Amino acid sequence: MKALNRIVKIGLLDDLNNQIRLAFNCTITGNDGQEITDLVRRLKYNSIVQNLVVSPADPYEKLKIKDSNCITHLNRIRETGLNHPTLGKAFAEVLDVNGKSILDNKLVEIYGSEADYVYMPDALKWEIIGYILKIEELTPAEAEKSLQRLYIQTQEEGTIKTFSHFYSIVRLCSLK
Repeated sequence: MKALNRIVKIGLLDDLNNQIRLAFNCTITGNDGQEITDLVRRLKYNSIVQNLVVSPADPYEKLKIKDSNCITHLNRIRETGLNHPTLGKAFAEVLDVNGKSILDNKLVEIYGSEADYVYMPDALKWEIIGYILKIEELTPAEAEKSLQRLYIQTQEEGTIKTFSHFYSIVRLCSLK
């Protein structure tokens, strides 16, 4: 990474690490661009599961940040990045592409569809929908309730919100 090399070259790595420590509770050496990808992975993972108690089955548990001040900084970074008027889409893409090794289906498999996920990217929402609809012992009313919760949490209009609403209407029609 050219930018990282320049930061190291002009002597700003310590300043950068001070900021990284505030949000990620770790530092980087500046020798490997993979360190930045690891920070993005840590950002995505902790943004999603910050309110959850880590499961022993969680393969990403080593990424978990427990310091509440760090989580506050992470949330600020995520929200500022995602809501930035010109860089928001690029920030979301960086989270998606560089955080893809944090498998949304694995998180839903471990923590379930009713877990208190804080940040819910679209891929996670689709995994939750699939999980809800595959649970055989779940009654249609329970599935509808879970999808309604997801519908409420989905602030932006789009396919997920439309699907959740559509499913609710289909469910209501099937009860008549």
